[in-house]
Amino acid sequence: SYNNLAVTYGALGEHQKRLDYNIKALAIREKVLPPEHPSLATSYNNLAWTYNALGDVAKAVSFMRRALAILEKSLPAAHPDVEMAKKSLAFLEKELRQTKS
Repeated sequence: SYNNLAVTYGALGEHQKRLDYNIKALAIREKVLPPEHPSLATSYNNLAWTYNALGDVAKAVSFMRRALAILEKSLPAAHPDVEMAKKSLAFLEKELRQTKS
């Protein structure tokens, strides 16, 4: 439910509220799931895009790296989720380089 609220607030452009609900969703997942569960990667991915929307690209990159690390440990290398996370990380890293220029 917290994740759904985060998506809704994101669609409304209320990214600080989106962040609050993403953090709540992650806290629950961290309590009930093992550290390498793909659902944790989903939460880290969601936080990455939320931080990106808030303009904190460095935090976005950090969270996307965490998401990718989990996916690489828990899924086959050619899995579409791993590929998407790699592409997302590359996009965010490029954006980070551009903001530093």
